[in-house]
Amino acid sequence: MIVKEWLDKEESSNSEWNSIVQTRLKLARNMAGIPFPDNMTTAEAAEVNDKVSQVVQKWNETGPVKFTPVSVSALSEGEKNLLLESGIDFPEGGNSQWRKLYLSDSWGMAILTNGDDHFTAWALSHDGNLTETWEKLSKLDDFFSQYIPFAFDHEFGYLTASPLMAGTGLSVRETVFIPGISQLRQIENLAGKLARSGYRIGAMERNASEFFPFYVIENSYSMGVSEKGLCNRLEEANKNIEFVEDKAWNTWYSAHEELCKDKAWRAIGTLSYARSLPYREGVECFAWIYNGIRHKLLPAQTKAKCLQLLKMLSTSYVEQKVQQEGLSEKDSNRWRAVIVREFIKAMNI
Repeated sequence: MIVKEWLDKEESSNSEWNSIVQTRLKLARNMAGIPFPDNMTTAEAAEVNDKVSQVVQKWNETGPVKFTPVSVSALSEGEKNLLLESGIDFPEGGNSQWRKLYLSDSWGMAILTNGDDHFTAWALSHDGNLTETWEKLSKLDDFFSQYIPFAFDHEFGYLTASPLMAGTGLSVRETVFIPGISQLRQIENLAGKLARSGYRIGAMERNASEFFPFYVIENSYSMGVSEKGLCNRLEEANKNIEFVEDKAWNTWYSAHEELCKDKAWRAIGTLSYARSLPYREGVECFAWIYNGIRHKLLPAQTKAKCLQLLKMLSTSYVEQKVQQEGLSEKDSNRWRAVIVREFIKAMNI
């Protein structure tokens, strides 16, 4: 239950309504002189764990957040899926006994040892402030660099298990909500502009319905640019996305005002009274509600509160909530409806 409890702390975050739903920064580092996890020995894996554990203890003495160790081998598949859905991705292969996870005392940061790389750290946020999110991760990186010699090449930069991560070792990912751009079929145009900044964009959900305008933006490469440079490029792109989205939304909304209001309130009604709620139907309703609250078609709610709704629609969250993994689809749909009904009622929409 520690994973669900950590994720539930997310609700306390305070973020402005904008196109950025979540920012995820992932930093990969490896210890000099030790093979990548795929080729390391048990003794080398233990050395990595011991060294990282020592530095985490030093960090906890003075750092702005404290990290608590979690045994990866003790995590259930449902808990791993919850972490994956939040942006903390575990390698599928390898020996989980070699790995140790550290979760911050407040939501938003995590460390994993002996995953794809010896040391992987994440910083998550909802406010769209890439600079601030990177500064949190950079401070952690600088602190660990004082005690651990990371593998670095003057030509290739930081050495990582994946060549795509070499250079900065940084993966930058944003989830954005852009219904105006999506409805006016301007995604390809946006993709072209992002490509020139070293980023790509794709749908968050495969085979999504027409109105599920959530997209994921990721950096295409990590070499030849600094970590801060990567973040600065996307921050500049975000300003353009926000401008284009506001203009596109106003254009589309002016022609579909009645439809937008009707769909938003219908979605509230469905989630308020459903006795069986399939995941797909739930996320489609969520999209209309999220859009309705952001554009003030529905009563005001915090962005973090609204994102709690999306999180609890997942089957992994439902199973953790009722403490029963492996639910049948029928039971999962029933429990999802119960959980969501209670949440919608508490929102007082």
